[in-house]
Amino acid sequence: MSQYSKAVDDFAIGIDLGSSKTSVGIFRNGRVEMIPDEGENAIPSCVAFTDHTVLVGQAARSQAISNPRDTIADPVRWLGWSLKDIDLQRKLALLPFDIVSARTEALIKVRYRKQDICLRPLEIVAVILAHVKRIAENYLQGKVSGAVITFSSGMSLSQREMVKAAASVANLQLWAMLSDSTACIIAHEYITSSIGSQKDRTVMAINVGSARTDITLAGIDGDYIDERAVADHTDDLGGDFFVRRVVNHIAKATPRLAALNTFDNPRVLRQLQAACKTAMHDLSFRTSTTIHLNSFLGGRDLDVPISRGDFEEICSDLPKLLLDRVQRALADADLDKSRIDEVILAGGASRIPMVQVAVSDFFNGKPFSKLSNVDEAATYGASVFASLFSLKPEARLDRMKCLLLLDVYPHSLSVAAEGNGVVERVVVRNTVVPLRKSHLLSNVENNQKWFTFALYEGERRRPKDNQLVGTISLPITPAPKDQTSVIIEIHVNGRHGETLKVTAQERGSRIPYEMKFIWAQQTSEEEISRMIESARRFEHDLLEQECIKARNALEKYVQGAREFIEHIDRHPSYRPAKALLQSTTTWIKETDAETRQYQAQLENMRAFFGKLLDLGDDM
Repeated sequence: MSQYSKAVDDFAIGIDLGSSKTSVGIFRNGRVEMIPDEGENAIPSCVAFTDHTVLVGQAARSQAISNPRDTIADPVRWLGWSLKDIDLQRKLALLPFDIVSARTEALIKVRYRKQDICLRPLEIVAVILAHVKRIAENYLQGKVSGAVITFSSGMSLSQREMVKAAASVANLQLWAMLSDSTACIIAHEYITSSIGSQKDRTVMAINVGSARTDITLAGIDGDYIDERAVADHTDDLGGDFFVRRVVNHIAKATPRLAALNTFDNPRVLRQLQAACKTAMHDLSFRTSTTIHLNSFLGGRDLDVPISRGDFEEICSDLPKLLLDRVQRALADADLDKSRIDEVILAGGASRIPMVQVAVSDFFNGKPFSKLSNVDEAATYGASVFASLFSLKPEARLDRMKCLLLLDVYPHSLSVAAEGNGVVERVVVRNTVVPLRKSHLLSNVENNQKWFTFALYEGERRRPKDNQLVGTISLPITPAPKDQTSVIIEIHVNGRHGETLKVTAQERGSRIPYEMKFIWAQQTSEEEISRMIESARRFEHDLLEQECIKARNALEKYVQGAREFIEHIDRHPSYRPAKALLQSTTTWIKETDAETRQYQAQLENMRAFFGKLLDLGDDM
């Protein structure tokens, strides 16, 4: 239990912070409960800004076509990006909203309350996390102190620090971070009652989400889940990649769309993306469908038929790219595919038939395990894992007390002295953590007084092709080239807490210099305080919307109950029911209540009228 000693007497929730949608769950009373928002378990990862308010989730997505430039979908995807990044430059044409340059990262420009504002992607992610925390507290009628959040294993160190900062801005303690596919393994092991069993197995989980494909290869022995390799696709290979292929094809192959130059029209682009996504979902269950654009141009509809065969031809190379990641994970773990005892397929895009066929064929027809709801598998696993961090009896899972999750570090870490065009590898990807590595670098010039080197994350040889983590400059004793050595130490604790510490000192010196990482200023206490203060303007809007929704729900129930009692006017319960409705209606009109007061009134109404409904034939 020492690994998870920070448990508190509040609820700890599990959050799958996805690019397309976010979902939240709680382990309570012996099972995982998915927490709905507006009746749906999947909350669109979408925030919209208007002249009057800010919208989150389904409310934001519902108006995306009419408000494309100020509706931000997938903010997680843009964490830590800079306009200097070539990958981002390639994607700009497909974005209906505006991205502007700042000194260290790309900002998203929106119009809010009739003013243009620029927001960091993590500020928009924080709005989603605050919304999720709020709906969880309303659902649980209790305080949520923290969460286990899932992420793509391909996230860079910088991006993970941004998620931590977003959680802080949302006043949410981040207890742990799990990769999507590792969370799926935990879910599978819990559902199949395998946690604590002594059967030694090797399992691979492939989570094909909307933005990425995330893979974990793990050995499982009793209470140990030993990650041996993780991999994801760095080119955004997920369901949205398939959608983009269809969008590009339809936009060019359909004369009416080609004449419009679809990619220069945000409203049409949003509409086409939504229609293609719906069609792709349909083709997972049907052999043909229609891409339908309602009131597309001049009030006329546009229908483009597409078959499953067309879709598979347009996306024919994508399953191979997915399997390349599978092969990389096997190679990193030094395992042949025949050694895999079980394959778990999860994520919304795992429903695509050509993905299922490709995975099954790769493993020589081995049947793969599918959880009952592939969309919620990561949330389920995160919720089970979060039970370790709550002391509430109803939210604890005794079977998890002895679970030990052994991590690997998903990326390589390399160093390069200033002026050196090639990096030197220090930590190889998928090395077990915690780890501590030392490395020597020598002065690159004669009589050099200062030595500067940089740390990079990634698998490429040239520094510029990797992610910069940070730099150090330290004084050294002047000497001929290659005669002064600098000792570099890299210490990685894991992916659940403080993850990285890098120091350097001249050999023979007792004075170490610690690296400041590039995200240090972006996630400093001062910057987080600024963002918390800035977020209060959104918080007021969201609280007001919640209150309106709660009042509307109560009024709707009162109206339905009033119609119901007209049919029981001779029953003894008629008079007390009518009196309750009258008093509740008066209370609504005369009271400026808060959200929880409206919710409490609604629960009282449901309890009273629920008993009437239970009387059945006596009514």
